[in-house]
Amino acid sequence: NLRHQVTLIKIGNLAPGIHALNGAQLFSGHFTGIGKAFTYGVTGTVVQAQCSLSGSPVSADPVQLGSWDSTHFTKQGDVTDAVDFHINLIACEADPTDANISTANIRLEGAKGSVEFDAENGIFTLASSATAKGVGIQMLRADGLTPISLGVEVPVIAIRPGTTVMDFKARIYQTHPADEVESGSVEGALNFTLTYK
Repeated sequence: NLRHQVTLIKIGNLAPGIHALNGAQLFSGHFTGIGKAFTYGVTGTVVQAQCSLSGSPVSADPVQLGSWDSTHFTKQGDVTDAVDFHINLIACEADPTDANISTANIRLEGAKGSVEFDAENGIFTLASSATAKGVGIQMLRADGLTPISLGVEVPVIAIRPGTTVMDFKARIYQTHPADEVESGSVEGALNFTLTYK
């Protein structure tokens, strides 16, 4: 008996989509007095998951966090109501059988003067154009409770062929004591990078 095990190892980038292993001969075996006794090939499918973005992938840009009186902010950690928004992933290519689930991951990083304030809890400072003081913005998962960490790759949702929607929430977060909170415009910005694994 000949027993074998095959492991596929990724050694470079794969183009998006479905790639068939066509069973072509990889090697053969010969025996003395018999000659060629067998050939060996592999059949199967490798799927490189990937999605595209439309011209306006974010449902609300900017996300409207509402108007709040400065008296709402009485202590560090006070928050406003979380506001829903989403990112649409279109033309997703993934395993149609769901046998191998690929996940869309997001990495959020400050932009336009916004920087991380508390990366683990998804809190970032206001943009350079903002005039309010003592508050920042917090990014949350769709449940409105779980922060999305900043500056790291965070798994968000399993992708399926076609369209996949990544749901998020955002809210204003008091970052400083009440006597340091000042009324003004609340503006913040993040860049996002998507990866698929």
